[in-house]
Amino acid sequence: MKDTSLLILSLLFAFNRFCNAAEPIEGYFEKTIYTNCWPSYDNYTPKGCRDKDGISIQKRNKSTYYVWLHTSADFGHFCSYRGLAHWENEKLVSVDDDCKVFVELADGRVNVNSKGEDCSSFCGARGHLWATGLMRKTRLAARFTGPAAKKRGQADEFKR
Repeated sequence: MKDTSLLILSLLFAFNRFCNAAEPIEGYFEKTIYTNCWPSYDNYTPKGCRDKDGISIQKRNKSTYYVWLHTSADFGHFCSYRGLAHWENEKLVSVDDDCKVFVELADGRVNVNSKGEDCSSFCGARGHLWATGLMRKTRLAARFTGPAAKKRGQADEFKR
C-alpha cells in the first residue's frame, strides 16, 4: 500500500512538471509602462512618459536560450541586457560576472528579476533589471494584395 501511494505521488509530480513545462517560454513579451519625465519629451502623456519593458527569448539548443531584455526607467534612462540562459529551479537563469537574471513564466506572463553587484552596469541612472507582468506579443504578418500576391496565393490572407 505504501509503495503504491509513493508511486502515485511520484507520477502526479512528474505529470505536474510536464504540464508546466508544456507552456512555451520562447517569444517576445512586453508591457506598456509610464515613467517620470519632463513634459517636453516626445512620449509625454498626463500619466507620464509612455514606454515599454520587453524581453525576447529564443531557444539556442536543448539546454540554453538567448535572452534579450530592455527595461525603461525615469527620465529616459533604461537597461539593456543580453545573455545565454539555462533552466534552474523552473526559471531561466542568465549569469554575467556578478549579475544573475532570473526569468519566470507564470500564468502566461513573464516576470524578470536580477541579483548581484554588477547588474547596475547594464543600466543607466535609475535603471533596474526587473519587470513584471510582461505579456506575449503576437504579431500578424502584413496583408499582401495585388497581382504578385495573388500569384503566390497570399492575397488577403493573414499569416502568423
